[in-house]
Amino acid sequence: MAFNRSKIGKHSWNNCLTWALWQWWKYGGYFLIRRAGKRQQSWYVHFMWLPNLESKPLHFTSENNFPWPIFRGYVKEGDWDETDKKIKRTKRTRK
Repeated sequence: MAFNRSKIGKHSWNNCLTWALWQWWKYGGYFLIRRAGKRQQSWYVHFMWLPNLESKPLHFTSENNFPWPIFRGYVKEGDWDETDKKIKRTKRTRK
């Protein structure tokens, strides 16, 4: 059974820890733990799931930055650094 990629970007109620553990338990792959925040400078940790070494990490995230125990969020592909680079490139090309 493989991860249903149509879930990327859809909102639901959850948190990053239970989402990542469920994906890891159900599909295998790698369970990732790191400091949270766009520059990894926050005081709390963030949990992600990596299906295989060739793919981008998937994680459950919120539009706000505070880690409530359960929040309305969505599944996102890639890391914040990649997202920041895309945003910067988009801003440059619009000028």
